[in-house]
Amino acid sequence: MIRPDPGAGTIHALGVPAKRNVLRYVAIGGIAVVGILSIFLLRARLSPLVHHDESHPSDEALEAIFKEHEADFNQLIAMSNVDAKVVRVAPDFTWLDDNPRWPRPESEIGFSMERWDQYRELFKRLGLRKGLSRYPDGNTIEFIASTQGLLTGGSSKGYIYSTKNLTPLYDSLDQPAPSSQGKYVYKRLKTNWYLYYYAE
Repeated sequence: MIRPDPGAGTIHALGVPAKRNVLRYVAIGGIAVVGILSIFLLRARLSPLVHHDESHPSDEALEAIFKEHEADFNQLIAMSNVDAKVVRVAPDFTWLDDNPRWPRPESEIGFSMERWDQYRELFKRLGLRKGLSRYPDGNTIEFIASTQGLLTGGSSKGYIYSTKNLTPLYDSLDQPAPSSQGKYVYKRLKTNWYLYYYAE
């Protein structure tokens, strides 16, 4: 009579095919766990680039906000001109002209936390869910009201202040023509002010 080895695990009592199946399931489980963790890490790293608005706000809605709060938009321009080194200001991250890495220490955000809270309050008041982006030419500031999808393959809509004349101009950005794909299109609000739409 063969006595069982009291130190042996369950797997030792299995035949070779069964052992292989167990090891296969363990491997598959490990791959699944790694895959899930990778998805979470990727989403965390892309969080500044992703947003899931169901639809972009209409031209009419954006124009109404601009008409009521033009002074607040002008305040954001003045603040951005002072903080010109900070080329991207969002509610949850900033980019510097020489350092887009995020996260960064509080001392390297680009301004004080009180200043950031001031930006956030204005963003909230104006419906700028993704904040603002300052162009390298120093004459153009993009105010991002809505985004869909990723930075590549997505779309965005909002306001642009520019001292240069921007083209092409459309009568409506609610349903841009297919020819607008891959470039910015604009609707003039007043001198130096436009609505914009962009889609990859």
